[in-house]
Amino acid sequence: MRLGSSNKFFYYAMSNAKSFNLRYILSFREALEISAMKKAVRKALDVYKEFSCRIVLQDNCFSCEYSSEMPFFYEADDIWDTETFDFASDELKGFPFYFQYTSDKLLISYFHGLTDIVGMNTFIKSVLYFYSIEIGQIDDEEKKELADIVFCSDEQLEAIEDGIRYDPYGTCGNTAVEPDHIHEDVGAYYLEDNKKDHMHYEEIEINTDDFSKLVEQYKSSFVGLIMVLTQQALRKSYETGDENVTVMLPVNQRPYFGTSGIQTNVNCSDSIMVDYTADKSQESLMEQCAYTRSCFDKAIRSNNFIKMAGDKNQLVTDFESSGRSPVDIAAEVQAAYDESGFNGLSYVITSPGRFILPPALDRLIEDIDINSYAAAHSFWVYTFRKSFRIKYCSRNDSLKLMDALKDELGHLNVNYQERCRGILKGDRLYLKDLKEGGSDEYRRK
Repeated sequence: MRLGSSNKFFYYAMSNAKSFNLRYILSFREALEISAMKKAVRKALDVYKEFSCRIVLQDNCFSCEYSSEMPFFYEADDIWDTETFDFASDELKGFPFYFQYTSDKLLISYFHGLTDIVGMNTFIKSVLYFYSIEIGQIDDEEKKELADIVFCSDEQLEAIEDGIRYDPYGTCGNTAVEPDHIHEDVGAYYLEDNKKDHMHYEEIEINTDDFSKLVEQYKSSFVGLIMVLTQQALRKSYETGDENVTVMLPVNQRPYFGTSGIQTNVNCSDSIMVDYTADKSQESLMEQCAYTRSCFDKAIRSNNFIKMAGDKNQLVTDFESSGRSPVDIAAEVQAAYDESGFNGLSYVITSPGRFILPPALDRLIEDIDINSYAAAHSFWVYTFRKSFRIKYCSRNDSLKLMDALKDELGHLNVNYQERCRGILKGDRLYLKDLKEGGSDEYRRK
């Protein structure tokens, strides 16, 4: 087991005050049996060795050590408005994740350096598999069926080659590959950030079939159409002038590594950028959707992602070979972004796609919610059953961008309903909490 460069990068670039925190909330149809859930989580972690680890400092590198302990569970009165914690702290036993729960809800909060959405989705399925067994709600035939689609044994994950399993960027990345497309960073409109320790959010939902018809009408995709509508909303709700509106879209890279893709549960996603000039924003919706589709076609290609992975792996390798403290390097990396004064994006759209659970697991769940606490304004776009969700997380105490998006949807005669809104305080990972590894004792540096 090792910590690969795709995970290490987050410790250098997105820790401390810039911590990137991802959060799932699972709502159960029946009362949560927490003792059974704890056993299920521990069994899943015994399979997912890459998750069952404490993050440590060793030989001037970020590293990890396997832990068989039970991760931190905390009972909350309200899963939406509750305490926050420091990842990798003593309280969390060094883990970069933890669980909170109420009578029928389970929050999984984790540092992005653990995994991306794809990796967490596979883990959640395994947790629900073991939970079903613990509470006796699965029969032998369903166990056999799930064994082909859920990781439930060491043998399944151990069959993945170690380099791909733990370090996909180091294994599949290549700095020498010629990319098919290079995005030129020309600067973007800066969407104000009040630098407070919270984000305002609002989520709406649309009938999936209804929105699918609109997507088909404009020859787009769910995320492509939302990207066009959100950038139009930004121009109508803020004084963008002639500046570009640049949208970042994270993409799952697994299908683009190798001839048939790879399977890994650690971070294996990177982002593409789409620039909308002021002139482009004046074009028809059909033209803007066609432009967005062409940007996707140019950017989402194997050579581009292999080059990205190689460059990121090389950056981490250079950091580690410098002989300097990774804590000092991380401080410089994060400060350099603030000091540069350059703004390369306006906001982020993350599109996990459609959450689909096998029937034997789906019957446990009433709902799935996902949100994040990060250093940028962001939209989450995802589908669960017949509900297409759009969640906006604001960094400036204002939801006027979301209001403008709702106006855009209204112009298209799209019916929507408000799902939830509120204030989110995220969890953070402070590098000062990491301890020195490499000995039998998990000791403080």
